[in-house]
Amino acid sequence: MPDPGAAAALHREALAVQPDLLEAHVGLAGVLWRLEDFEGSLRHARRAVEIAPAHASARRILGTALLQSGRLDAAERELRHALDLQPGFALAELDLAFTLLLAGRLEEGWRRYEARWRDGRVARPSFFQPVWEWPGPGVPLAGQSIVAYGEQGWGDVLQCLRFIPRLQALGAHVACSVAPELAPLVEASFPGVPCARPGRGLRVDWHAALMDLPARLGVTLGDIPCRVPYLRPPEAALSHWSARLQPWAGRRKVGLAWCGSHAQVTPVRGPTWRRRGASWST
Repeated sequence: MPDPGAAAALHREALAVQPDLLEAHVGLAGVLWRLEDFEGSLRHARRAVEIAPAHASARRILGTALLQSGRLDAAERELRHALDLQPGFALAELDLAFTLLLAGRLEEGWRRYEARWRDGRVARPSFFQPVWEWPGPGVPLAGQSIVAYGEQGWGDVLQCLRFIPRLQALGAHVACSVAPELAPLVEASFPGVPCARPGRGLRVDWHAALMDLPARLGVTLGDIPCRVPYLRPPEAALSHWSARLQPWAGRRKVGLAWCGSHAQVTPVRGPTWRRRGASWST
């Protein structure tokens, strides 16, 4: 993985030679918020805008620095300015999506979040075919089968699995394509929802990215599925951990997660999916 500290040092060396180098200010602003130096990030982002006020990347990095500092209104203004300067600027649109979602403006936020497919860091699974991506309730799912696929980190998958019952309520037969380690959890939590496994062939009519489901289903702040718990571990896992934790029975137990995956934007690869009349191969 790249070393943000080393990257920051190299950017500073460049600025020592050429203090008004736009690219160095933009790059250093992007590195510093990863190092949690939010004020330093803002300082270099603002300097980039001073140097080139009509430069879309300068406006975008200022918007991003403001977003990381929690200044949502100011971030939105800068990111919209970047998009005015460069329509279709995927990075600016993606950061605008994060800004809107954090502000609770889900309809536009989820729509803007689809820019992730254009920014080059998130890839569709190999079985993806644009014509078979379910566009939303305008296309009935009653009696149809659909595979909901993960595309990013496990946490994103776990959050968006809550929308599986919404697909079922539309009359769909639902399957999932997620990381193999998550498949037992999905199948235990949603009886009748099979997961992609090596050698298992499933026939489906549609596919949809799990993280696109809130937009496809028109989810608002008032109707986010909140049944708790909506996930249930497999019985074998319950038995295993009950036995392992038995020595501490009756005592408070605290679990800590201190690191996520370093490859969370790696697309999920699954087995071959077959659509009626067509074949999707991974």
